[in-house]
Amino acid sequence: MAEGLAGSFRPGWTVESLGSVAFNPEQLYVLIGGPDYLRFLVSESLVPFSYVGEPDTLERMRSRLEFSFQGLGLVDSDGIPCPALASLVEPVRGCAFAVADGLMPDVDEGEEEYRSFAAYFGVGSATFTRFAPGQPSKDEFNLLGLGDPDGWEESFNRNSGLSSVFRFARTPLYVRCKDKEEKEMLAGLRGGSVDAARALASAHGVDAGLLSDLADGIASGRYRVYPVQGVDYRRTRLEAIPQARDLRVGPQPWVFSFVVPDAGVVMRLVYVPNPDPDLSVWDEHRTLYSYMDIEFVAGGSLLERLSGVPRIEWGAAPPAVGR
Repeated sequence: MAEGLAGSFRPGWTVESLGSVAFNPEQLYVLIGGPDYLRFLVSESLVPFSYVGEPDTLERMRSRLEFSFQGLGLVDSDGIPCPALASLVEPVRGCAFAVADGLMPDVDEGEEEYRSFAAYFGVGSATFTRFAPGQPSKDEFNLLGLGDPDGWEESFNRNSGLSSVFRFARTPLYVRCKDKEEKEMLAGLRGGSVDAARALASAHGVDAGLLSDLADGIASGRYRVYPVQGVDYRRTRLEAIPQARDLRVGPQPWVFSFVVPDAGVVMRLVYVPNPDPDLSVWDEHRTLYSYMDIEFVAGGSLLERLSGVPRIEWGAAPPAVGR
């Protein structure tokens, strides 16, 4: 049996050579075994959150994979991917945490997809996904391997483009908002309000010049602000909806970041783990168990800040989830 399967793969495929192959959402749905967590590769408009696909439907789609790849030798006659492709898909399927350049669009509100990439980090390996270049319809994707955990920082920064635009701050500064009033100050700063920046600096006894210059730069367009979403899925329960991968299934932490590369700044809204498995009170708890901070980053890991996952935990098996 092993010889028959191996014989249907085209020899020579590597993780690197697969980076130029374009995959469509149907192919990825079957390869992953359902939608991806951030709904970047298989959008909610294609597969609603409430949908749990029938196993026989998935198997019928899998049987068509070989034909859809037009003899590339990426899968065998049963739709099983070659080893290199399997290694790229595994971090997407068994995602521990993920980072994307923007928020998941709300299809009920008619929002468009503005993200350009999503990176999925699993146990020992990670995959960076992006829209394949040269196709305005945004319906094909490239999968790029990020290597082992020791190389994730460099690989993620390079593929996301951060390494070419982010400049570490000359002066380190960290402020964590203590209450709702200070959160409103930081939100105002993020919107370009110099008055809000000065008020936040005064509340924490820090250099008003740094925060005021940041706000003024945002207001004038001198500084661009890039949104980034990070989600830690290691505590997520998926047993009830194995293919739906509903982002709302708790109690995962979220990090919504606003990155100002030219100033070396990361502003974050952090939702810590929801302590209550009752999802009906999730909106209430995510407000109670959240905080906002701003950092002028003078060194260290950007990926750690954007994902909310400590570097020492990258690539490790996720903790057991209690029932």
